[in-house]
Amino acid sequence: MKKHLFVALLLVCGVALADDSVRSITTAGTASISFVPDRAYIPIKISIEAPKFVEAEATVSEVRAKLTEALKLVGISKNDIASDSRVLQNHYERRNDGKVVVIGQTCIDSSTILVRDLKLVNEVVRVLAEVENVYNEEPTYVSDKQGEAKREALLKAAEMAKEKAELLAKQAGVKIKGVLQIGEDNGWTSSGWTSKEANMQGSGANFSGYSSQNGVSNNAITVTVHARYLIE
Repeated sequence: MKKHLFVALLLVCGVALADDSVRSITTAGTASISFVPDRAYIPIKISIEAPKFVEAEATVSEVRAKLTEALKLVGISKNDIASDSRVLQNHYERRNDGKVVVIGQTCIDSSTILVRDLKLVNEVVRVLAEVENVYNEEPTYVSDKQGEAKREALLKAAEMAKEKAELLAKQAGVKIKGVLQIGEDNGWTSSGWTSKEANMQGSGANFSGYSSQNGVSNNAITVTVHARYLIE
């Protein structure tokens, strides 16, 4: 009876009994460390379709110039608008007879705007919403202290995983001998291109954990560590 109770406790608490007699406890720890962002990056696209590539590219250049001037008025320097790529591609359409034909040429210009003053983020987003044929992703907020926050979160998550393992081992009446495996579980999310309506959210809009309504708030680095411990 005691043996059966012991095995049941091991299984419920995450303790594994392998066929090769290697007994282990597997746990996970999650930690979040806050940091204050000091700048933001906003990826944008300018997409124009025209009968010919030269026309599409010329219009993209016009829109880019118009956008640069509009951003300058709200405090964004031309040097803070970095060109990432410019792509030319055919626009195809399938007709009723099944044939695929080229109906136009598209030019897509991708850039990234650096916003050094976070108080300007909403103004920049407003400008992007007002200029036609410009599409943007949500701002990404960063800080020079992110690396330090990531290291602190890793250490804290690893400590939490170990504390859980020690607690489970104590409840199961076993001892931890060492670490068999340990690693970080990365989880990333990405947002799609926002529509004009999504951009017109007003000054209280929240982006990536940052609230312009309340000023600069803390973003957080969240890390999950999975660990497997050898037991005896």
